[in-house]
Amino acid sequence: MKNSRLFSKLTNTVEVQNMHIREIETKYKETYISLCSLISEKDDMVRAFDQERQEVQLEVKRNELKQRKQLLKELEVQNENLRLRQSNLEREQREKELQRKIINLEKELEAKQALELEIHHLRGNLQVVNHIRDDGNEDVEEKLHTKKEELGHLSQADTFSTRGLNVDGLKVYVRRKFRHITMESSG
Repeated sequence: MKNSRLFSKLTNTVEVQNMHIREIETKYKETYISLCSLISEKDDMVRAFDQERQEVQLEVKRNELKQRKQLLKELEVQNENLRLRQSNLEREQREKELQRKIINLEKELEAKQALELEIHHLRGNLQVVNHIRDDGNEDVEEKLHTKKEELGHLSQADTFSTRGLNVDGLKVYVRRKFRHITMESSG
């Protein structure tokens, strides 16, 4: 009986230990399954985090590109405005230069017309003097000489430079007329 008890006791102990081993195995399997599930969840979370991070980086790049595009557009507008201002300034300068040229030409024309008027006036005076001289007055000879000198000085004084006006031709014309008038008065 002692053996049987011992055997029974050992059998009970082995069964208890087997149960205990089965419980440990069950807990191990549950823990393993739980751990695998946690690892899978962690991998899913890492993938989701990586994907979200890539999307955020992509969005940041898109925003940077939008900002650069906007900056480029603003710079193009500023550049166009500067070109327009430059073009307007150049046009205004050309207009001012043309106005100056017109004013100078008008002054030169007025000077030429004044000179022609003076020449015409002196011719008239010379004709009057010639007419009076024909009447035999010696003081008139002196006046005639003075008028001839005035006419000569007038043609010599016309030394201003003109664009488009033939001042040299005008001088030659005045001298020829002067010679013609003096020939008529002496002959």
